[in-house]
Amino acid sequence: MKSQFLTPETLRQMLISAYQKVISKKEQINSINMFPVPDKDTGDNLTATLQGVYDAIDQKKFSNITQLRDTAVDGAICNASGNVGIIVTGFLNGFLSNLSSDNISISDFNQAFSQGMISAYESIQNPKEGTILDVIQASNDSFSNSTKNSFQQNLQEAIKKAKISLDATQLKMDLYQKTNTVDAGGYGFLLMLEGFLDGLNGKKYHFNIPQKISQKTTSFLQIIDHRYEVISLIQSPKITKEKIIDQLINYGNCLDIVQANQKVKIHIHTDLPDEVVNLISQYGTVINIKTTDMT
Repeated sequence: MKSQFLTPETLRQMLISAYQKVISKKEQINSINMFPVPDKDTGDNLTATLQGVYDAIDQKKFSNITQLRDTAVDGAICNASGNVGIIVTGFLNGFLSNLSSDNISISDFNQAFSQGMISAYESIQNPKEGTILDVIQASNDSFSNSTKNSFQQNLQEAIKKAKISLDATQLKMDLYQKTNTVDAGGYGFLLMLEGFLDGLNGKKYHFNIPQKISQKTTSFLQIIDHRYEVISLIQSPKITKEKIIDQLINYGNCLDIVQANQKVKIHIHTDLPDEVVNLISQYGTVINIKTTDMT
Protein backbone atom coordinates (compact mmCIF):
# COMPACT_ATOMS: atom_id res chain seq x y z
CA MET A 1 0.00 0.00 0.00
CA LYS A 2 1.33 3.43 -0.95
CA SER A 3 1.43 5.83 1.96
CA GLN A 4 1.95 9.57 2.16
CA PHE A 5 3.47 9.37 5.63
CA LEU A 6 5.93 7.17 7.50
CA THR A 7 5.48 6.26 11.15
CA PRO A 8 8.29 5.32 13.54
CA GLU A 9 7.20 1.69 13.20
CA THR A 10 7.44 1.76 9.41
CA LEU A 11 10.87 3.39 9.62
CA ARG A 12 11.95 0.72 12.11
CA GLN A 13 10.96 -1.96 9.61
CA MET A 14 12.89 -0.15 6.88
CA LEU A 15 16.05 -0.11 9.00
CA ILE A 16 15.65 -3.79 9.79
CA SER A 17 15.18 -4.64 6.12
CA ALA A 18 18.29 -2.62 5.21
CA TYR A 19 20.33 -4.83 7.55
CA GLN A 20 18.73 -8.02 6.23
CA LYS A 21 19.34 -7.01 2.61
CA VAL A 22 22.99 -6.22 3.29
CA ILE A 23 23.73 -9.39 5.24
CA SER A 24 22.17 -11.48 2.48
CA LYS A 25 24.76 -10.01 0.07
CA LYS A 26 27.64 -9.66 2.53
CA GLU A 27 30.05 -11.91 0.67
CA GLN A 28 29.33 -10.24 -2.66
CA ILE A 29 30.30 -6.93 -1.05
CA ASN A 30 33.46 -8.49 0.42
CA SER A 31 34.46 -9.96 -2.93
CA ILE A 32 34.75 -6.56 -4.65
CA ASN A 33 36.38 -4.67 -1.76
CA MET A 34 39.51 -2.98 -3.17
CA PHE A 35 39.55 0.53 -1.66
CA PRO A 36 41.06 1.91 0.50
CA VAL A 37 42.62 -1.48 1.34
CA PRO A 38 41.86 -4.74 -0.52
CA ASP A 39 41.22 -6.70 2.68
CA LYS A 40 37.83 -8.08 1.61
CA ASP A 41 35.97 -6.97 4.73
CA THR A 42 33.68 -4.13 3.62
CA GLY A 43 30.71 -6.49 3.74
CA ASP A 44 31.71 -7.66 7.20
CA ASN A 45 32.11 -4.09 8.44
CA LEU A 46 28.84 -2.81 6.99
CA THR A 47 26.98 -5.84 8.31
CA ALA A 48 28.47 -5.39 11.80
CA THR A 49 27.41 -1.73 11.83
CA LEU A 50 23.85 -2.43 10.69
CA GLN A 51 23.57 -5.44 12.97
CA GLY A 52 24.19 -3.03 15.83
CA VAL A 53 21.12 -1.13 14.66
CA TYR A 54 19.13 -4.33 14.17
CA ASP A 55 19.97 -5.73 17.60
CA ALA A 56 19.02 -2.41 19.21
CA ILE A 57 15.60 -2.02 17.55
CA ASP A 58 14.40 -5.55 16.71
CA GLN A 59 11.40 -6.78 18.69
CA LYS A 60 10.92 -3.34 20.24
CA LYS A 61 8.20 -0.70 20.04
CA PHE A 62 8.97 2.99 19.98
CA SER A 63 6.41 5.57 20.99
CA ASN A 64 8.10 8.37 19.04
CA ILE A 65 10.76 9.08 16.44
CA THR A 66 13.23 10.45 19.00
CA GLN A 67 13.36 7.14 20.88
CA LEU A 68 13.89 5.25 17.64
CA ARG A 69 16.61 7.65 16.54
CA ASP A 70 18.55 7.50 19.81
CA THR A 71 18.37 3.71 19.99
CA ALA A 72 19.26 3.09 16.34
CA VAL A 73 22.14 5.56 16.23
CA ASP A 74 23.58 4.22 19.48
CA GLY A 75 23.50 0.73 18.02
CA ALA A 76 25.33 1.97 14.93
CA ILE A 77 28.05 3.99 16.65
CA CYS A 78 28.81 1.26 19.19
CA ASN A 79 29.27 -1.32 16.42
CA ALA A 80 30.60 0.77 13.53
CA SER A 81 33.52 -0.99 11.85
CA GLY A 82 35.88 0.19 9.13
CA ASN A 83 35.55 3.22 6.88
CA VAL A 84 32.16 2.12 5.63
CA GLY A 85 30.79 1.72 9.15
CA ILE A 86 31.81 5.24 10.16
CA ILE A 87 30.37 6.77 7.00
CA VAL A 88 27.07 4.90 7.28
CA THR A 89 26.82 5.77 10.98
CA GLY A 90 27.37 9.41 10.07
CA PHE A 91 24.64 9.16 7.47
CA LEU A 92 22.18 7.48 9.85
CA ASN A 93 22.88 10.03 12.57
CA GLY A 94 22.30 12.99 10.26
CA PHE A 95 19.27 11.39 8.65
CA LEU A 96 17.46 10.17 11.76
CA SER A 97 18.32 13.25 13.83
CA ASN A 98 16.48 15.44 11.36
CA LEU A 99 13.22 13.51 11.49
CA SER A 100 11.28 15.40 14.15
CA SER A 101 7.70 14.33 13.43
CA ASP A 102 6.05 10.99 14.17
CA ASN A 103 4.21 11.37 10.85
CA ILE A 104 7.03 11.75 8.35
CA SER A 105 6.10 13.32 5.03
CA ILE A 106 8.01 12.81 1.79
CA SER A 107 9.38 16.33 2.17
CA ASP A 108 10.53 15.55 5.72
CA PHE A 109 12.21 12.36 4.52
CA ASN A 110 13.98 14.07 1.61
CA GLN A 111 15.28 16.92 3.77
CA ALA A 112 16.50 14.51 6.44
CA PHE A 113 18.24 12.38 3.80
CA SER A 114 20.08 15.50 2.66
CA GLN A 115 21.34 16.07 6.20
CA GLY A 116 22.39 12.43 6.31
CA MET A 117 24.48 12.97 3.20
CA ILE A 118 26.12 16.03 4.76
CA SER A 119 26.92 14.09 7.94
CA ALA A 120 28.39 11.23 5.89
CA TYR A 121 30.77 13.65 4.19
CA GLU A 122 31.66 15.27 7.50
CA SER A 123 32.60 11.92 9.02
CA ILE A 124 35.68 11.52 6.83
CA GLN A 125 38.60 13.88 6.42
CA ASN A 126 39.60 13.15 2.83
CA PRO A 127 36.51 12.52 0.66
CA LYS A 128 37.26 10.90 -2.69
CA GLU A 129 35.29 10.45 -5.88
CA GLY A 130 34.40 6.92 -6.85
CA THR A 131 33.30 5.82 -3.38
CA ILE A 132 30.15 5.29 -1.33
CA LEU A 133 29.84 9.07 -1.11
CA ASP A 134 29.04 9.23 -4.84
CA VAL A 135 26.15 6.80 -4.38
CA ILE A 136 24.83 8.71 -1.36
CA GLN A 137 25.09 11.96 -3.35
CA ALA A 138 23.23 10.50 -6.34
CA SER A 139 20.47 9.21 -4.07
CA ASN A 140 20.17 12.58 -2.40
CA ASP A 141 20.04 14.39 -5.73
CA SER A 142 17.22 12.08 -6.79
CA PHE A 143 15.26 12.85 -3.63
CA SER A 144 15.92 16.58 -3.88
CA ASN A 145 14.68 16.74 -7.47
CA SER A 146 11.83 14.28 -7.03
CA THR A 147 8.30 15.07 -8.10
CA LYS A 148 7.06 11.59 -7.15
CA ASN A 149 3.98 11.38 -4.95
CA SER A 150 4.74 8.26 -2.94
CA PHE A 151 7.61 6.92 -0.87
CA GLN A 152 7.76 3.82 -3.06
CA GLN A 153 8.18 5.87 -6.23
CA ASN A 154 10.69 8.11 -4.48
CA LEU A 155 12.85 5.16 -3.41
CA GLN A 156 12.54 3.39 -6.76
CA GLU A 157 13.87 6.48 -8.52
CA ALA A 158 16.69 6.89 -5.96
CA ILE A 159 17.70 3.25 -6.43
CA LYS A 160 17.81 3.74 -10.20
CA LYS A 161 20.09 6.79 -9.83
CA ALA A 162 22.22 5.03 -7.21
CA LYS A 163 22.84 2.11 -9.61
CA ILE A 164 23.99 4.51 -12.31
CA SER A 165 26.32 6.23 -9.86
CA LEU A 166 27.68 2.90 -8.60
CA ASP A 167 28.50 1.77 -12.15
CA ALA A 168 30.27 5.09 -12.72
CA THR A 169 32.63 4.53 -9.77
CA GLN A 170 34.57 2.08 -11.95
CA LEU A 171 35.57 4.95 -14.23
CA LYS A 172 36.70 7.22 -11.40
CA MET A 173 39.52 5.11 -9.98
CA ASP A 174 42.32 3.38 -11.86
CA LEU A 175 42.19 0.72 -9.15
CA TYR A 176 38.63 -0.23 -10.08
CA GLN A 177 39.40 -0.25 -13.78
CA LYS A 178 42.38 -2.56 -13.22
CA THR A 179 40.29 -4.98 -11.16
CA ASN A 180 37.01 -4.58 -13.10
CA THR A 181 35.08 -3.73 -9.94
CA VAL A 182 32.89 -0.99 -8.54
CA ASP A 183 33.05 0.52 -5.07
CA ALA A 184 32.12 -2.04 -2.42
CA GLY A 185 30.80 0.54 0.04
CA GLY A 186 28.69 2.11 -2.68
CA TYR A 187 27.24 -1.30 -3.49
CA GLY A 188 26.45 -1.75 0.19
CA PHE A 189 24.61 1.58 0.33
CA LEU A 190 22.61 0.67 -2.78
CA LEU A 191 21.54 -2.51 -0.98
CA MET A 192 20.49 -0.42 2.02
CA LEU A 193 18.21 1.63 -0.23
CA GLU A 194 16.74 -1.56 -1.67
CA GLY A 195 16.21 -2.76 1.88
CA PHE A 196 14.41 0.48 2.74
CA LEU A 197 12.02 -0.14 -0.14
CA ASP A 198 11.50 -3.78 0.86
CA GLY A 199 10.74 -2.74 4.43
CA LEU A 200 8.31 -0.11 3.21
CA ASN A 201 6.54 -2.76 1.13
CA GLY A 202 6.46 -5.24 4.01
CA LYS A 203 8.76 -7.79 2.37
CA LYS A 204 10.05 -10.51 4.71
CA TYR A 205 13.46 -12.09 4.26
CA HIS A 206 14.06 -15.81 4.65
CA PHE A 207 17.68 -16.79 4.16
CA ASN A 208 20.62 -18.51 5.75
CA ILE A 209 23.49 -16.32 6.94
CA PRO A 210 26.03 -16.45 4.10
CA GLN A 211 29.24 -18.32 4.79
CA LYS A 212 32.66 -16.93 3.99
CA ILE A 213 33.56 -17.82 0.44
CA SER A 214 37.09 -18.49 -0.72
CA GLN A 215 38.68 -15.65 -2.64
CA LYS A 216 40.59 -16.32 -5.84
CA THR A 217 44.17 -15.14 -5.74
CA THR A 218 45.04 -12.58 -8.38
CA SER A 219 48.30 -11.04 -9.51
CA PHE A 220 47.13 -7.58 -8.50
CA LEU A 221 49.08 -6.06 -5.61
CA GLN A 222 48.25 -2.86 -3.74
CA ILE A 223 50.81 -1.32 -1.41
CA ILE A 224 49.33 -0.40 1.97
CA ASP A 225 50.49 3.09 2.94
CA HIS A 226 49.72 2.68 6.63
CA ARG A 227 49.82 -0.83 8.00
CA TYR A 228 47.68 -0.69 11.14
CA GLU A 229 43.99 0.05 11.58
CA VAL A 230 43.01 1.56 14.92
CA ILE A 231 39.34 1.90 15.79
CA SER A 232 38.00 3.07 19.14
CA LEU A 233 34.77 4.10 20.86
CA ILE A 234 35.00 6.93 23.41
CA GLN A 235 32.33 7.84 25.95
CA SER A 236 31.94 11.46 27.14
CA PRO A 237 34.79 12.99 25.10
CA LYS A 238 36.82 15.67 26.86
CA ILE A 239 37.75 17.55 23.70
CA THR A 240 35.94 18.47 20.51
CA LYS A 241 35.88 16.45 17.33
CA GLU A 242 37.85 19.22 15.63
CA LYS A 243 40.68 18.97 18.18
CA ILE A 244 40.78 15.20 17.82
CA ILE A 245 41.17 15.66 14.06
CA ASP A 246 43.95 18.21 14.55
CA GLN A 247 45.86 15.78 16.78
CA LEU A 248 45.43 12.64 14.68
CA ILE A 249 45.46 13.94 11.10
CA ASN A 250 49.24 13.65 10.75
CA TYR A 251 49.46 10.11 12.14
CA GLY A 252 48.17 8.35 9.05
CA ASN A 253 45.28 8.31 6.59
CA CYS A 254 41.65 7.16 6.38
CA LEU A 255 40.85 9.23 9.47
CA ASP A 256 37.11 8.94 10.04
CA ILE A 257 35.23 10.27 13.07
CA VAL A 258 31.56 10.28 13.94
CA GLN A 259 29.99 11.72 17.09
CA ALA A 260 26.54 10.96 18.53
CA ASN A 261 24.84 10.28 21.87
CA GLN A 262 27.83 11.48 23.92
CA LYS A 263 30.05 9.00 22.10
CA VAL A 264 32.80 9.36 19.50
CA LYS A 265 33.93 6.59 17.12
CA ILE A 266 37.44 7.04 15.72
CA HIS A 267 38.98 5.13 12.79
CA ILE A 268 42.48 5.63 11.36
CA HIS A 269 45.12 3.77 9.36
CA THR A 270 48.60 4.41 10.77
CA ASP A 271 52.18 3.18 11.06
CA LEU A 272 52.31 4.46 14.65
CA PRO A 273 49.56 2.52 16.45
CA ASP A 274 51.02 2.85 19.94
CA GLU A 275 51.20 6.63 19.69
CA VAL A 276 47.67 6.79 18.30
CA VAL A 277 46.29 4.54 21.04
CA ASN A 278 48.01 6.68 23.68
CA LEU A 279 46.44 9.85 22.28
CA ILE A 280 42.98 8.32 21.99
CA SER A 281 43.13 7.10 25.60
CA GLN A 282 43.32 10.74 26.71
CA TYR A 283 40.14 11.81 24.91
CA GLY A 284 37.61 10.37 27.36
CA THR A 285 36.42 7.04 28.73
CA VAL A 286 37.58 4.33 26.35
CA ILE A 287 34.75 1.83 25.86
CA ASN A 288 36.81 -0.23 23.44
CA ILE A 289 39.87 0.08 21.23
CA LYS A 290 41.22 -2.34 18.64
CA THR A 291 44.41 -2.39 16.56
CA THR A 292 44.61 -4.60 13.48
CA ASP A 293 47.64 -5.35 11.31
CA MET A 294 46.07 -5.10 7.85
CA THR A 295 48.91 -7.01 6.18
